Amino acid sequence: MGLKSWIESYNIGKEEVTLVSGNKRRKDFFLRPFLVTAFNPKDIIFFVAFFPQFINQEASIFFQSIVLMVTFLFLVTINISAYGYFSASLGKFVRSAKSKAIISKISGTVLIIAGLITFTLNTN
Repeated sequence: MGLKSWIESYNIGKEEVTLVSGNKRRKDFFLRPFLVTAFNPKDIIFFVAFFPQFINQEASIFFQSIVLMVTFLFLVTINISAYGYFSASLGKFVRSAKSKAIISKISGTVLIIAGLITFTLNTN
């Protein structure tokens, strides 16, 4: 598989690749991750287990909960935006034929090394 990956790295870029782009609106790219995060059971458990220690029982619990939720949503927005930005940047890099050849050679080398290590292991 490693040798095959190396050999195929020389053919990358010779075939024509067409990318299908849907007619998606910008808000759709934000809305889905936002809803997934909002209804994620792990996040709900995090809220229930972690946030009560930051709530003062003598003050308005409703107001404190709103402040904590807005803070969390702000951090989620930053996280989703950064993820989208870096994914788009990485996507541009990965689409080029040169980077595909580099990735193919690296993965081929790793597979060859893994095969050699496996071959030389002494199993008793």
